[in-house]
Amino acid sequence: MWDKKKNDFLLLGDSFVNGACVNEPDTISGNLRKLIQSANIINIGYSGNGPLREYATLREYLPLTNSKKVLWFYSEVNDLTDLIEELNNNILLKYLEDRNFNQNLKLRQDELDIKIYAKMQKNFKKALEEENSKKRIFNFHIPKSLELNILIFQNFYKLYNVRRLLRDTFSFKSEVKINSQNINPKFKKILKLAKEFAERGGSSFYFIYLPEFARYSSFDKGRNKSNKFNNFRYKTIIQIVNDLEIPIIDIHKEVFITHKDPLSLFPFRSPHHYNELAYKLVSEVISKKIME
Repeated sequence: MWDKKKNDFLLLGDSFVNGACVNEPDTISGNLRKLIQSANIINIGYSGNGPLREYATLREYLPLTNSKKVLWFYSEVNDLTDLIEELNNNILLKYLEDRNFNQNLKLRQDELDIKIYAKMQKNFKKALEEENSKKRIFNFHIPKSLELNILIFQNFYKLYNVRRLLRDTFSFKSEVKINSQNINPKFKKILKLAKEFAERGGSSFYFIYLPEFARYSSFDKGRNKSNKFNNFRYKTIIQIVNDLEIPIIDIHKEVFITHKDPLSLFPFRSPHHYNELAYKLVSEVISKKIME
């Protein structure tokens, strides 16, 4: 994708854009490739990204493409809390304070690979040590051929996945409470800088609003859309984007609110990433709106 001279779309966002929990053909970028077969689509979304990481990523990698359209995805569930963390990072702040700052990451790929592999090895080593400590407690050797089966059985016996879903569901309120803070004014500055940077390079800039699970979990059983979700942040974000004259694709309005059962677009009807159907519907709306 990177080597092609013609790049049509550059996608920026967090794990929702990265495509967490679905196979590549079912991600937003995978669906867009099927819907717009003539387009070359580069996806630089990554898990954990917030607005400032995304702006830094845009600065580093957009100039390496000929992308005509930049799709900036806003994740309602955690972008604002991610921004709080990012504003405490001295390197990321340099992108915000100095329009000429650049780490030349393209030329440092070997260095990046070393850091990435070192991190992977560290995590793998930690996992092995934890597993070995369990073996020492039971004081017997587990043959390699049986390790996976035993792990699957242990997880099933403990109902690990069910308990995890319950834990995430009941701990979700605390995250919503954190997110209900007033919106940091740096958010508007970041979005303004991102738009200006894209347009200076000849790209159109689009803002795509991705809604969260909690917005729909309060629907009553009659399906009359009596949503009790606090819309303060939603309205404020939309107003900021309108003030900056950025075209908006509102997935809340275009997909979820019009769906007869919006909770069915989340796995197990619980607060996680979108499922395959949701990503497909989101991609169809984006394709239609962009082409219009």
